[in-house]
Order: sequence, then structure tokens, then C-alpha cells
Amino acid sequence: MSEINFQDEFQGADAGLARQLLNLRQTPSAALQRRVQAIPQRSACRERFVPRLAWAAVALIFVALASTSPAVRATLGKVEEVIGRIHLTIIDHLPEAEEVTITETQSMSLKEAQAAVSFDFVMPTYVPTGFTTSGQVEVWTPRDKELVMIEWRDAENNLLSLSAWRHDEDVSTLVGPDSTKTILINGQEAVVMRGGWHSPTGKWSRQDRITTLVWEVNGVHYHLMTLNNIVSLEELVAVAESVH
Repeated sequence: MSEINFQDEFQGADAGLARQLLNLRQTPSAALQRRVQAIPQRSACRERFVPRLAWAAVALIFVALASTSPAVRATLGKVEEVIGRIHLTIIDHLPEAEEVTITETQSMSLKEAQAAVSFDFVMPTYVPTGFTTSGQVEVWTPRDKELVMIEWRDAENNLLSLSAWRHDEDVSTLVGPDSTKTILINGQEAVVMRGGWHSPTGKWSRQDRITTLVWEVNGVHYHLMTLNNIVSLEELVAVAESVH
């Protein structure tokens, strides 16, 4: 398969995000597909992509939930690791996974989102200078899981996103070899992930473009993601440490 030139369709962080999210295996709901098809297209190539927020949620859900599938568990040649309370499954090739049904996202205020889900997530009191949010929180309910997501943008439209869901010790995040390291968040072990899964090859890639900080606080699992090193690891840690 020839590689798509994302820079023709997207600019800056959008190009990196499009490349990452296109690689996911999940299929959006029929309703979501209809919404995507109704979006004005700049070219035929644009039809390959679904809205950024929806795919970002799918990305996070996928890596968190894939290992719960019996089909996946049966085929993994894997190494299990626990860092803090973060369960990792380290594999060198992504196996086929069962399809995940994604329901429509709901956009609401922070207060509404906190009332809508069954776990107590906390938003950071610190964000890097220049990043602002609309104040709206996106809520997804794939399978029997609940996920909330908020994003911040800077003046150049660079993205910083935070997702949260209830911590489950039976759920493991699938990562590639040599893609993680352990750091401390408020004295507790957390995980830095570099890269993401490339679906056409089933390999982990983009270590130089995607950084995700993963940690757990009071029974809630958090993923904080930035693209293209727009936000430094030190700043990501500062954001995470303001969640308590």
C-alpha cells in the first residue's frame, strides 16, 4: 500500500493526527458514518477521515479494550508488565481484534459530563501557556465502558487531549516493544508511551511524533496525548500532577 501524503490535506499537528488515527481498526457507528458523509469534502481523499474527536476516542478505547477480546488473548505472543496500576501488554505485532461498536459522542459541559458518567474524573488545574479549551467535554459509551475527553488548542491549532475512564485491572493497554518508560507522577509510577499502532503493517510506529502520558488517580485511568512534540514531557507531567 502506498503511503498517503497527509500534508496535502492537513497541516501541522492535524497531519500527524490524521496519520495516527487512520491506522485504527475500529468501525464507527452507522449514525456517525452518516454524519461524516454529510461534511463538505475538499477532495475525494478527505472521505477517508472521520472527525478528529471521534477517532481520538476510538484510539484510546482501542488500546485499552483490545486485550479483553478472547480472540486477541488467544493469539498474543506477549509480555505482561504492570507499572504502578497501569497494565501493559507488550507485543511486536498487533493481532486482529474484534470489532468495537462506538456510540454517538455527546458534547456537554464539564459539570454535565461529571454527572453523566459513573466515575469521578478530575480535570487538570494546569495547562501549558497558550492552550485553551472550549469548555465542552466529549462523552462516549462503547460497549459497557464510559470515556470522557477534553481537548485544548493553541494559537496554531496544535492539539493536547486528555481522556479518562474507570480503572479496570482486567484491561491492559497494547503497546509495541521499547515504546514505554516509567516516570513518577506525584510520587506514583506512571507510563510514557511513544508512538502508536500502524494498522496496515500491524506494527508500532511514530515514536518521534506521538507522546502519551498514562497514569491512574483514585480509580480513574488517564491518557494525556500530544503530537509532534508540541508539548514537552515536563509540561505533560505538570498537567498530570495537577489532577488530584
